[in-house]
Amino acid sequence: MTEIKIETRVIIDADANESIKKIQRDFIQFQMHCEVQSLPITFTAQPISIQTPEKSNELPTAKYYSISVVGNIDMETDLENDFMFNEEKECGDDLSIVFFSDIEPIVGSYILALALAYPEIGVSYCRAFVYINKQECNNENYFNELCILNEMIKKHKEILREEVTIQQAWNWIANNSNLCKRKSDTPPALAALSYVLNRQYPEVLMYSIIGLESIFTAKESKNTNYLLQNRITHLFPSVTKTDIKNMYQLRSEFVHGNKRIGILYSIDDQIENEEDYKNNAMLSAALLIESIRVLIAHNAAEIEFQQTISHTYIPCR
Repeated sequence: MTEIKIETRVIIDADANESIKKIQRDFIQFQMHCEVQSLPITFTAQPISIQTPEKSNELPTAKYYSISVVGNIDMETDLENDFMFNEEKECGDDLSIVFFSDIEPIVGSYILALALAYPEIGVSYCRAFVYINKQECNNENYFNELCILNEMIKKHKEILREEVTIQQAWNWIANNSNLCKRKSDTPPALAALSYVLNRQYPEVLMYSIIGLESIFTAKESKNTNYLLQNRITHLFPSVTKTDIKNMYQLRSEFVHGNKRIGILYSIDDQIENEEDYKNNAMLSAALLIESIRVLIAHNAAEIEFQQTISHTYIPCR
């Protein structure tokens, strides 16, 4: 018997205690149905535990929780003969090739589902473990430091309007993307979000707007800025057209080389208006995440806008 565990540590601010209660309720019956090595596997949630790492100066009041999902596949494996071992009697790279190429898109889908169901949380890591005949054979870290969500929600909490569970988010991702091999491609907005979650602010801004364009202007080839202003403010009245105009302008200056950017540690030397990038990145990411959450809540594949700036939801197929 082969067991796969996906372990995630999440960060929740002290003023967001309702979030952990919601996660605990949602995870009671949460399941992920997928395939590993062409064999069906169902991941179910394990009890959520509190972790007590060293205090962080950046998040002094934060609480850390460990969330795990575990799945088993009925796969007979002879460790001694099927896999190479190193001197420490640990499974070698061939096990990673066999399992982790299948596990990686599952982990990616799971992280996206967490981000969409609970945008107020942060994720400090996500690691997958493989146990064969109860022996740990390998593990691999897939994700580090997803804290942009904490900052985004503090700044733009008014944009959130939908209630989305982890099961809804997972089902929508699994049924509407190629991550779980049920579709041949992935919606551009979801693909853009996967880049947003692990990038610096200028890239967050760029990829978020790519995602927003795929939702709000996918069938249009002209007047992108104008359409984004009208359609986003129609769906999110708390945002102004000036907000969208400035956000798109900054993105254009970045993309067309009119603004210099650098790596995070030398950013002060290279970006004149770092705070402007950060603020617009937070707004664009919040809008992208909530736009996808709107699609999930309505079980829709896209939003169809009319000339009168009304809209309907086109169901998933």
